[in-house]
Amino acid sequence: MKKLKDPEEPLDRLFSRMRPLRRHLGPVRYQLPPRWKLDLQRLEQFLQALPSGARHVVECREPSWYAPEALALLEPRGVALCLHDMQGTATGRQRVGPLVYVRVHGSSGRYNGSYADDQLPDWADWLHAQRGSGCDVYACFNNDIGGHAPRNAVTVRRYMEALE
Repeated sequence: MKKLKDPEEPLDRLFSRMRPLRRHLGPVRYQLPPRWKLDLQRLEQFLQALPSGARHVVECREPSWYAPEALALLEPRGVALCLHDMQGTATGRQRVGPLVYVRVHGSSGRYNGSYADDQLPDWADWLHAQRGSGCDVYACFNNDIGGHAPRNAVTVRRYMEALE
């Protein structure tokens, strides 16, 4: 489905193929194109077409999508906003929707660099607080070119476990 246009058939096909995962299926993330500006009508049509029984996350990569009127459409449909730190389009740490889904892209540019250990406690504290409020929390460290993501993810997990 290109730019959320005519989402019904692609969504039906996607979810029919994922049906064997049933209860093991985590949130499904839909990444919007980086230079595509806000289209409220398409967003609304897409949200209406999303199947119930799954957790949905929208990742916006163009700042116009963070407009209050766009974010206000997500919550009533049970769709979360993907929070991320990509330079130039980073989101704030605001929970939108029924879960928190964070995607971090690298400390020294797009898809590059390991986070220093002192950069990660803030994320761990915030994620821990969100989880403490009864919200499911997901954090995805992007596949950076240096392969640092697994170590960074383990570090955040350790910080969060220390807060328990």
